[in-house]
Amino acid sequence: MKVYKFKKNKGQIAYDFLIAMLLIIITFSIIGNIVINTANEFKRSEIVSSADAILNIFENTAIVAYNEDIVLDSSFDRIYGKNYDIYYANKVIHITGKTNITFYKNGTKIMTKNAVSSGLDMGNSLKVVVDDFYVSKELNVEMA
Repeated sequence: MKVYKFKKNKGQIAYDFLIAMLLIIITFSIIGNIVINTANEFKRSEIVSSADAILNIFENTAIVAYNEDIVLDSSFDRIYGKNYDIYYANKVIHITGKTNITFYKNGTKIMTKNAVSSGLDMGNSLKVVVDDFYVSKELNVEMA
């Protein structure tokens, strides 16, 4: 009959395994958090890019209406399913769906059914507000 001797530190392998698994879990959770934050920032950057494009379209349409002395109609829709506001002069346009904006011959008068007084004097600047951030731009044409 054989008698086997047990090691004095018999639980050491289990502790090493647990510590290794905890470090792996911590590492993957940190990497996962970084990946998720990066994806969210990509989405926000796309929204900012779209808001900047809206500013350019708004300004260019007003400039063309002013220079060519014509009436132009431009259509704006939500950005990636998000509502936004366009601030100009002392008015705000709430974009909650497809919205038509008419730029008149003198380029300074803008008409839409969604324009209301904002209580702010934007002067010669234009601002698009989406969620908790905004994009603004100084205009070459003064709007009323």
